[in-house]
Amino acid sequence: MVEKQIIELFEEVFRSSEFSILSDIPVDPEFPYQNYIGVNFDKDKLLNLKLYFSFFTPPDIQYVKKFIPESGNYEKFIAYYTSVKERSMENNGITFSIKINSHKEITTGFHFRIKKDIEGFPDIKAFKCFSGDLLNVGICEEFKSGKSHVKYYYYFTGLYNKEKFAVRFSKPHLVAADLIEYTESESFNKVIGCNLSDNIFYSKFLKIHSRIAEDIDDLLVNQWGLNDHIAHGFYENSDIEAKYYFRLNQLSDDHNHFSLQENKRLDTIKFIREKLRQGNIVF
Repeated sequence: MVEKQIIELFEEVFRSSEFSILSDIPVDPEFPYQNYIGVNFDKDKLLNLKLYFSFFTPPDIQYVKKFIPESGNYEKFIAYYTSVKERSMENNGITFSIKINSHKEITTGFHFRIKKDIEGFPDIKAFKCFSGDLLNVGICEEFKSGKSHVKYYYYFTGLYNKEKFAVRFSKPHLVAADLIEYTESESFNKVIGCNLSDNIFYSKFLKIHSRIAEDIDDLLVNQWGLNDHIAHGFYENSDIEAKYYFRLNQLSDDHNHFSLQENKRLDTIKFIREKLRQGNIVF
């Protein structure tokens, strides 16, 4: 059931105008480019499929305006973005997203990280954090059915705040994550434990799933060969979880996969399209 649903959602999004627009954005050959996918699910069902396209230097604004209906926040904050030539805990690119839910409704958006002392960026509301541990912040805006939803991101690496999030979300394993990504918005709060260096304890936790997560992994990891140890998210006061998947070109001996030259360009979505074509699904 889940496998069929995931494939149907991929079919739908690959035929969408939003996907065509993102696919046409030129990639600067001097910078990395990586795309990947995510899923949201609760205890018994898949909620949505998410496609992410990460550029590490800002694309021409004309392409951005074709993709998102309002570019005010994007243009306001992109001035503070720093172009980089490697994905890291400090910078994971300028990411454009397409999310499709079980009703096949599409949400588009953008997200990127900026330095933490930008005037006008809101302070974290959940609790008083140790500011010296705040690595940087991020801005996200999503669009669906003519409405906009803004989300604010906060990133931490120190044990002090990892312990706070572990208690707040009742997820003790979060203290072992390499990086904590915390999201606040008007509609929900979410925490993601990011595992950029294959922390062994954290990787073992990510193998503990509900039945629905096991079914999702059976298709994406076991059958298609995607890498699933990168990140796992949890929504506050909710059963909803989020997982993210890359198709790495090469695994690093020291587990720092994104430092490898072979992984500067990752085309997870092309890989998935080829898998679907092998199953006689044509777009």
